[in-house]
Amino acid sequence: MKIFLTGATSFIGRYLAVELVKRNHEVYALVRPGSGNESKCDFRNIHVIRHDMNSIEEMSFNKFPRMDIFIHLAWAGEGADDRMNEKIQRLNIKNTLNLISLAQVTGCKRFIFAGSQAEYGVTLDRIGKKGFDRSYIYDENLSCSPVSEYGKAKLRVLQNACVLCEDMDMEYIHLRLFSIYGTGDHRNSLVSTCIRNLLEDKEVIFGKCTQLWNYLYVTDCASAIADLAQCKFMSGRHEEAHVVNIASDTTRVLKDFVLDIENVLGKKGKVLFTGKNDRKEGIPYLNPSIEKLKRLTGFKAGVDFNKGIQLIRDAMLSER
Repeated sequence: MKIFLTGATSFIGRYLAVELVKRNHEVYALVRPGSGNESKCDFRNIHVIRHDMNSIEEMSFNKFPRMDIFIHLAWAGEGADDRMNEKIQRLNIKNTLNLISLAQVTGCKRFIFAGSQAEYGVTLDRIGKKGFDRSYIYDENLSCSPVSEYGKAKLRVLQNACVLCEDMDMEYIHLRLFSIYGTGDHRNSLVSTCIRNLLEDKEVIFGKCTQLWNYLYVTDCASAIADLAQCKFMSGRHEEAHVVNIASDTTRVLKDFVLDIENVLGKKGKVLFTGKNDRKEGIPYLNPSIEKLKRLTGFKAGVDFNKGIQLIRDAMLSER
């Protein structure tokens, strides 16, 4: 199939591009001109298109061959400082809806969008107020109440894209990505920060880490998305019917994951759970159901957490 991929130089995008090529898809990758991440990408056998998403409506899509699928990962303002920036997030919505309209020009029949668990707005504090116990598992039918402008914008895309795609006779799949980790992740992520500092025999200070968490290795995430690109998908008319959670089937207390990192690294450095949690969105509570993903694709994660940590550790050591 011919697949148009945005966000191809992003953490997930780099792995997804490679996975799609492995499956013999013809990939057209949209890359922002001057992207600092392009040097990290393996773009062999990929058509690279350099254009900025902020002017996507200026692209001449009628010059492209017929596309079967669009996968839209590109999104500005994912960092902590911009997640509450309404202006940036509104521009993301505009760009995404413009891209959907342009996808129709290429004959696209399926549009896949990278949403986020932030749309649910499930935090440790909210779970407590609702009276749910700590084992509460939520699926795609959970009512959304996002806290951040980032989460609100992703949800707004779902609300608009469902209608727009239906009018264009295009299938719409809305991924709800949870916590994806792996080699090449942002250096300030919890996993990257922990491994890097422990390898340098430094002290690492986190909050209490008592919330439930779910980690999925990036290659498994790429496989899940590639599977959804190929599977039979009946979305139905309700918004929730378009949504698919992307996560692993292993949920644990976050502190246990951190202690696993410490054990894999051989007790180097020291981890302290004495810091304060100052996230404006509150403390995320990740306990997703992936039954829908498994039903659609037969998905099963191939990299367990300890193996993932070993892969990241080895990559960091090789860069020294």
